[in-house]
Amino acid sequence: MSRRRERVDIVGFTSHRSHSGFENPDREIWGLNDLYIDMPVISNDRLRWFQIHDWNEGRPVESATDLTKGPVHPRDPSHVEWLSAQAKEIPVYFLNPRPEVPDARLLDMDAMNAYFSLDGETPFGYWTNTISYMIGLAIMEGFKEIGVYGVDMMMGGGDGSEYGYQRPSCEFFLGWARGAGIKVHLPAESDLLKTAYAYGDTQGNDFRTKVKSMLTEYTSRLGQVRNQKQQMVMAEAELTGAKNFGDWVTRSWMPGDGDKSLGRVPEPNAHKEVPGPVEPPL
Repeated sequence: MSRRRERVDIVGFTSHRSHSGFENPDREIWGLNDLYIDMPVISNDRLRWFQIHDWNEGRPVESATDLTKGPVHPRDPSHVEWLSAQAKEIPVYFLNPRPEVPDARLLDMDAMNAYFSLDGETPFGYWTNTISYMIGLAIMEGFKEIGVYGVDMMMGGGDGSEYGYQRPSCEFFLGWARGAGIKVHLPAESDLLKTAYAYGDTQGNDFRTKVKSMLTEYTSRLGQVRNQKQQMVMAEAELTGAKNFGDWVTRSWMPGDGDKSLGRVPEPNAHKEVPGPVEPPL
């Protein structure tokens, strides 16, 4: 498929995706996985979608929803149905065919590996994440400008995060794009093509901007967590009060079933006055 516009904005999940051209009719918007949950409505003539994760029917999934018939990452239990419907309206790209989404398009990996071959002979293979496929395809299609928003891959990988080995691949393709004369747009908040300090420089303005952005996002998320915590505290108090009322009703009004700690069992003649203890004579 050939490009429809001069610029494409590739959009990921972090908060600075809001800087992308959602409202700009001159930009294509490319999304991935289940990001549609968090995106505004984009006209079909500007939209493409990527889901390169494979899935196997019947595999175990640790989720409250049944995602056994789709990729492991999405939050939407109807994700496969969404892909199938969208593939009839917009380009939806897979790596491998799936019978559940018959209208999906397959990335031509032979062509892509040949295009990015480092020596012109050895097939390329440095694809470590979906964003790299997206940037690579945009380069091949001849876009004049490529924006990448909502993508950080900030983890170093020491804690087991896959981002540690995925980020360099993205940066490779961004470098290729610049070398090909394509303008690259990245928000200041993004980690891509950023370093805390340039070697020998102690100012680090980009890093300072990044830290401020992180603090803003974490402050917002902390507020959300605190609000949820307050709601849970209130819910705990409400349920505790309801339980205490139930305990009171049980102990005061309900038959004791033989438990002496509960209310009196209504045995025969229980309505009659029970004589008090006899006091010894003076």
